[in-house]
Amino acid sequence: MNLVFPALFNSSMVTPAKLRLPERNLVLCSTLTARNFVPSLGRQTSLTTSVIPRAEQSVAYKDFIYFTVFEGNVRNVSEVSVEYLCSQPCVVNLEAVVSSEFRSSIPVYKKRWKNEKHLHTSRTQIVHVKFPSIMVYRDDYFIRHSISVSVVILRAWITHQYSGGDLNVKWEENLLHAVAKNYTLLKTIPPFERPFKDHQVCFEWNMGYIWNLRANKIPQCPLENDVVTLLGFLFASSGENTGIVKKFPRFRNRELEATRRQRIDYPVFTVSLWLYLLHYCKANLCGILYFVDSNEMYGTPSVFLTEEGHLHIQMHLVKGEDLAVKTKFTIPLKEWLRLDMSFNGGQVLKARSTVIHINIVT
Repeated sequence: MNLVFPALFNSSMVTPAKLRLPERNLVLCSTLTARNFVPSLGRQTSLTTSVIPRAEQSVAYKDFIYFTVFEGNVRNVSEVSVEYLCSQPCVVNLEAVVSSEFRSSIPVYKKRWKNEKHLHTSRTQIVHVKFPSIMVYRDDYFIRHSISVSVVILRAWITHQYSGGDLNVKWEENLLHAVAKNYTLLKTIPPFERPFKDHQVCFEWNMGYIWNLRANKIPQCPLENDVVTLLGFLFASSGENTGIVKKFPRFRNRELEATRRQRIDYPVFTVSLWLYLLHYCKANLCGILYFVDSNEMYGTPSVFLTEEGHLHIQMHLVKGEDLAVKTKFTIPLKEWLRLDMSFNGGQVLKARSTVIHINIVT
């Protein structure tokens, strides 16, 4: 993103460019209704959520499902004991969903099976849940970028075959027809506390030597600041239609840069300016601050000065609407003023001014 400081006078009205509506992930979570219940990390839990329609509560439904994870943390292959009971021919579903810093509700394991014969009887099945290597092991010569996982949810549910819960039904629709469901949380391990994976391969001598030089080194992120100095000197506007363009540098850290790109359509930032006005705008509006996108088109927001000395702020919202804000205060003449403007997406949180009295000796 580029930043333009135009001349204060003889500027024309600027129409901000449109912004795209960012895609948002939908997180679907099963909620337990038991009072004071805290999900355990991989331990046995027998609390289930009843999703039977209220009109059918008189019927004796005994469907339940719960499971035990023998290892409470995420492993390459985690052994899970699933205990369930079906009152009708049913389908048992087991799914592992993970969330990272940049993405949420990502399914990494799915399994389902039928139970048509053993009804009204508690059944137990051992399932070996296999997780991706990038979630379990450290970076090595083959695994280049292991991911840091914040949440791992292991959930299971039962659907009746004759009530819209067959094997041919999609996972999202199948969950809506659940007659019993349960979940547990698995403990995640930070990337540099994980073991190395045994790939069962032999390195050449030179490759093995180079790898051993950096095998146990933890990389350090470069020190970066999210405060950018727009101007390090005084800029005196001559009244011409010119200005100074300031280009914001990108983050060198790939995680910070990925976060910045994801939030480019919903920016949260504060701009602080020092102004010293000799006189107000002689035209309808005079530009103070413009934002320019990567296509060198005027972006949003834009800050102008009016003929009466008010600030006029224009923004184009992510919903497609245009918003204009006019401050109640006026900028004084021939006095130094600090102007702080805070933006949160399409909202102006603050537009505060502070007058500093400085005696100028000529």
